Amino acid sequence: MAPLCLFHAPADAQYVARWGDALQLRETAAAPTDQQCFYLWYDGQRLRLCRADDRRGIYLRAASVAPRASFGGALARACGVTRARRPSVLDVMAGLGSDGMVLAALGCSVTLIEQHPALWALLDDYLHSQSVSKARALLADCWGWLAGQGGACCDTLYLDPFFPPRAKKALPGKAMQYLRELTGQPLFESEKLDLCLRSARERVVLKRRLRDPKLGQPAWQIKGRTVRYDVYRAIGVG
Repeated sequence: MAPLCLFHAPADAQYVARWGDALQLRETAAAPTDQQCFYLWYDGQRLRLCRADDRRGIYLRAASVAPRASFGGALARACGVTRARRPSVLDVMAGLGSDGMVLAALGCSVTLIEQHPALWALLDDYLHSQSVSKARALLADCWGWLAGQGGACCDTLYLDPFFPPRAKKALPGKAMQYLRELTGQPLFESEKLDLCLRSARERVVLKRRLRDPKLGQPAWQIKGRTVRYDVYRAIGVG
């Protein structure tokens, strides 16, 4: 995977240096306009994933996290989060990390794993710019990372993969279009569920659209307005 270019003003060189091993850093006075593919732009306040025809790009907005941080919400209930108990959560297919950040806002200790350097950098920038102390972002292949743990490494393992394809004319939102194009839209394969079940102490939570087929036999489901959360008991949990 060739490193993406990260453009930044000279004054921001010290801040963006944290991503230098994963991204190509280039100084510029303004966002470039001649890029034919994706690039990253740090504007002095936030890191954005952009294209030549879209200099605003995408990034995780803090304003989209706070309204969802509810103990009564479907995400929190699926992950076993209550006011009295905040499990450790491993978000192994983090993407832009919105769900993981919601869980961190509720007080959970969250580890987000993302294998694409550009998305990992977006996560890392959000954690630092928003002073999120309850979460960390790792740049790694999640399946190799899990296999290397040798057993349970979290209370709740959370999965938010790309949804299975379906016949639909309407395009997804811009952020989802960018993620699909950037990553090649890898799907969650059923044989990986067993590894997930061995890597959690309590439960595995798989996010799906309401009408998507079930993967295996979840112990129970929690449904929201447009998505559902299939909850599986970890291996060894009665």
